[in-house]
Amino acid sequence: MFAYDENQYLHEVEKKCDIKTKIETELSCSPFKLTDKIRTNKEVAFFIKQLFDTTKNISQINYSNINLTYCKDCDSALSILNMLHQKGWKVPNYTPGTMSYFVYQKYTSEDTDTAHSVIGQEFMKVVVVLDESFGYDSFGKIIANNTYYSQKQMLYQIITRTIKELHIVIINNDIMLNRCLQILGR
Repeated sequence: MFAYDENQYLHEVEKKCDIKTKIETELSCSPFKLTDKIRTNKEVAFFIKQLFDTTKNISQINYSNINLTYCKDCDSALSILNMLHQKGWKVPNYTPGTMSYFVYQKYTSEDTDTAHSVIGQEFMKVVVVLDESFGYDSFGKIIANNTYYSQKQMLYQIITRTIKELHIVIINNDIMLNRCLQILGR
């Protein structure tokens, strides 16, 4: 049995390998596709879908397990991230560069886990950061400035680790703040 999520990649080279097609070509039976997230609650799953695609309908759900903090700069965000980590929240960092320094490394929390190290794991309370790198393309899909690893895909990897509660820390990004507020109905 093979289980995979074709959207779960961290580098564009992984996407270009098209493992999904390779697996399905070799199978002697028809693939079975799951319809939705199985680890997250409905509230978190709906929020994630709407965050990644602005064309998704806004669900009239009580988003009581989604928290939002807006920070003007990386220093204040780092304080919030470290405080949440101390309170038991999982705060996976975007994977740092080994040969290069990426902007998101300015707000690396005390949590030692990264987008790469949390693959396949799940946590009750997860924190994600949306900095100025994030926005939307003309089709309403979330985009991010690319680094060696896709920051958009690292966000996907981190945010989909959430089982129950999600805390989003937005750093100086009114576009993402407005979208989150729109989803939350505020």
